[in-house]
Amino acid sequence: MRRLTILFALVAAFMGLALAENWTGKLLDAACYDQEKGAKPCDATATTATFAVNVSGKVFKLDEAGNAKAAEAIKSHADRSADPSRAASGGVSAKVTGTMEGQTIKVESIEVR
Repeated sequence: MRRLTILFALVAAFMGLALAENWTGKLLDAACYDQEKGAKPCDATATTATFAVNVSGKVFKLDEAGNAKAAEAIKSHADRSADPSRAASGGVSAKVTGTMEGQTIKVESIEVR
């Protein structure tokens, strides 16, 4: 019985990992994007609190945990300018791994490029 329980736990864990998807695109300031409706660039900066990712013209918001992970990643990003509150030239590209819930990505990991 114990082996069966362990087997089911492992299967459940692998199923969760198998459902994860990847999105690669430009990291945006979600609050700016909502306010401007794409009328002006809304590149993410080190002061951004809510993030979204633009993947081939479709914009997906990140969940609360994803916002925290993106903020940490962008603050530690080595390619930013001397002024961390400014957006990086050309924007910041990111690879987001997670699962889609509506139009929001529940982020497992984020890699800023």
